[in-house]
Amino acid sequence: MTTMFSEDELNQLFRYCLTLAKEEASAYDLLQDGLESYLKKQTNQSIEKPLNYLRSVIRNRFIDSLRKEQRNPITMVGDTDAYQVTEIDFQSLEQIQISQQTLENIWTKLQPLERELMHFWAVEEWTAQEIANHLKIPRGTVLARIHRLRKRIVSFDLDSNREAG
Repeated sequence: MTTMFSEDELNQLFRYCLTLAKEEASAYDLLQDGLESYLKKQTNQSIEKPLNYLRSVIRNRFIDSLRKEQRNPITMVGDTDAYQVTEIDFQSLEQIQISQQTLENIWTKLQPLERELMHFWAVEEWTAQEIANHLKIPRGTVLARIHRLRKRIVSFDLDSNREAG
């Protein structure tokens, strides 16, 4: 049976999230993640100190988000206020510079499972392990698929450049 939290307890948890995140939207996300984790855990076993458990989950999720930001730093682009995610990893998709038209052409040529992989990897910026966990396949399989996908994308880009030239 799930423990219901009082309004005061939820406000207390929200203030904790706000202290960590510094902005309301992120604080709400942290709180929601913590509550979801609590509910999943509660279905399998009881939790002695729910508020302590939630604070630990919230803190861990916050630290994870900081680590993800360190892996994918945000840098200023020119003199504008726009930000661009810069991936440090030399094998990233961002290094393959393709035009919007080429991207649309590539997207239509990809199989649904390839588009799903590309979405998780390039758009959602999930790690290979996160993708593997989600798809319930080995990490090595994900890495191999990403490698093959990158080769296909490069070949599509080369083909479209030959057609244009």
